[in-house]
Amino acid sequence: MKTLAALLAVVTLAALVWMSQPKGTDLTIPSEPSLTPVQPPSKRTVAPPTVTPEQRPARPVADRLNEFLTIQRKALTTQEERVTYETLLTDPELIENAAHTLGQAPTMTTDVRTNRMSAVEYLATSLMFETNPERPRILRSIKTFLLSAQSPDARVARTTAADKAELFSALTSSAPEEAKLLEERARGTTNAKVFQFSRSFFHLKSQGDL
Repeated sequence: MKTLAALLAVVTLAALVWMSQPKGTDLTIPSEPSLTPVQPPSKRTVAPPTVTPEQRPARPVADRLNEFLTIQRKALTTQEERVTYETLLTDPELIENAAHTLGQAPTMTTDVRTNRMSAVEYLATSLMFETNPERPRILRSIKTFLLSAQSPDARVARTTAADKAELFSALTSSAPEEAKLLEERARGTTNAKVFQFSRSFFHLKSQGDL
């Protein structure tokens, strides 16, 4: 009897629960929900990581030199380009690279000549930036090159002499006392003749006589 009474109580409770549910309610046990992979956020919603200048990988020297030349040749520049320009003019690695390029014996290939012209332009422009914190390094690089011995090869000597004449002109304009001291040290050498030619040539050019 007790078992029958308990069974009737369970059936009655189930009936009451069913009757209390709103019509249309599905009491079946739901199947497992389908799992949809979480989609990654759009790239536009992801903030770029903050990287300090010290953490950024250094760009190749050639790329930085090309950027300098590009800005140098622009008639009008933006504020951002001017800041970049001054940064490039104070780049120790670019200064050392230019000095190294001029210190190599030139060959008659177009690439080598172009690289030497770029190195001369970079050092001359860096020297003319009067507040350049790397000025002592630039002066040292220029003077070392200007006092280097001339090559016995006539073609190499002509190329080197042209580079020296242009850099000596920049030195005369930006650091005249240094130029005079250099002339004293070079007295009696082929370099002295190059310096004298540079003074005469660029003086006439500045006067519009060439």
